[in-house]
Amino acid sequence: MKDPIYPNKDDYDAKFWNFNYKILVTSQGIVFIVNADSAGDAIDYVIDYCQEHLPGLLFTPEEALNEEFIEDYICGGNEGLYFNTLSVEIYRKELDEKI
Repeated sequence: MKDPIYPNKDDYDAKFWNFNYKILVTSQGIVFIVNADSAGDAIDYVIDYCQEHLPGLLFTPEEALNEEFIEDYICGGNEGLYFNTLSVEIYRKELDEKI
């Protein structure tokens, strides 16, 4: 696995939200560490990060219409992009737990 990516590093450092999430994109070996209130919020941070830095992991709504198994995607982020969740594992951690 590659070094973790922190999409909202300032929030993570400040322990701003209630939980830390470890989100593994196993097919690419990418690990995201996100501080958020819920798994949905954590995915939103990941999608927004990917939009700028890893756009190949996302689909626009128009592109998603062409996907056969759209139920395997989650829509989120500021632009309503789709993220394939088939190879994603999400782990919630308490703020004082080691990631």
